[in-house]
Amino acid sequence: STEVKSLLDPIPIIITLVAENGGSAALLAAVIEQLRRIALLLDPNLPNSAIVMDIVRFDGCVAENTRNPSPDNDTSLDFILQWPETDIGQTSVLRCPCGPEGFDIGVTREARRQCIGNFEDGAIWGVDDDTECQFSVSARKLCNLALLEEPDEQVDGLNDITSETEAIGSLEVTISTVFVEDLSTYVGGDEILSGTYLNVVDNLLSVNEEA
Repeated sequence: STEVKSLLDPIPIIITLVAENGGSAALLAAVIEQLRRIALLLDPNLPNSAIVMDIVRFDGCVAENTRNPSPDNDTSLDFILQWPETDIGQTSVLRCPCGPEGFDIGVTREARRQCIGNFEDGAIWGVDDDTECQFSVSARKLCNLALLEEPDEQVDGLNDITSETEAIGSLEVTISTVFVEDLSTYVGGDEILSGTYLNVVDNLLSVNEEA
């Protein structure tokens, strides 16, 4: 149905490839490379005689990032949810991105997102459910604190955050307790650091008393 005014006009062609074992990023890269080679074989003297305009997975949702904003609009405290490639009908589950990979906040908090669509119209991401990642400002500050490498910086930051006891809830206490346990081996022998560490413990005990 494409109207061609001249033999020199480009002709758009849509090719659908069906893979026996489903799609993947590696397969997509291989298809791109093969089409590039085909374009060169068609006319090696005119490398632009065949141009691949766009290649997308049709049976799955491509990797994508979404932002979970901080309640105070401080972008440095935003969570970035990195959704991986996901097949149609499957649901991706991510840990709420608190601290570095592998940092245990003491509780399970996750976000979910389903890849919807069909094999006729293609795949599309559904709305992500990141309700469990709606951390408070204080909790997000604790998450960022876990990215610091120096124990003294973590202890000082922990003291600053937990001193505002009115902003400390159960999640903040749980994350802070993880810090207290992890930092216990670093504070011995340093009088100043030990004093600050004990302040943190007192802050958390005050929160429990107020609760």
